Amino acid sequence: GLAMTTLFVNNIVMKSMGKPSWRLLIMTVTAGLLVCSFWFAAQRSIVAVASALVVVTYAMAPAWLYGSHRLIGLSPGRYLRQIGPPLLASTVMMGAVFAAKTAVGGFTLLWQVVVLVAVGVITYTGALWFGGGRAVSREALELARLSLPKRSGQSAPK
Repeated sequence: GLAMTTLFVNNIVMKSMGKPSWRLLIMTVTAGLLVCSFWFAAQRSIVAVASALVVVTYAMAPAWLYGSHRLIGLSPGRYLRQIGPPLLASTVMMGAVFAAKTAVGGFTLLWQVVVLVAVGVITYTGALWFGGGRAVSREALELARLSLPKRSGQSAPK
């Protein structure tokens, strides 16, 4: 999921820059690799199938990145600086949620979900804030504030 969400932007770049054929080519190669790898992996276990998906996704990442670089000239270093803070925050959040999951194992499923979502939101926001993504953190907090119901007597933001 981490690679797919990161690489999704490259998909949009190719479509918006008038190169859907590049996108189609990469997706066709990816589909072929997935079919072959799933065929072999399915004979072993569901974990092998999931692992095959991860391997193929990361193996195709350079094609997506190269395509975006060719179209918009975004250097690999700048690309990594752009996605670095959210990537770091996601990694920290993943670790915190996995750690919290062991702590709330005895809770009911509802409370597990509530606690784990809260841990995820707090950890991601904090890690993003301290990891250099303050502007993104502010924007996320503003979106959260706007999604809350307005109290009577409050005017809408302009």
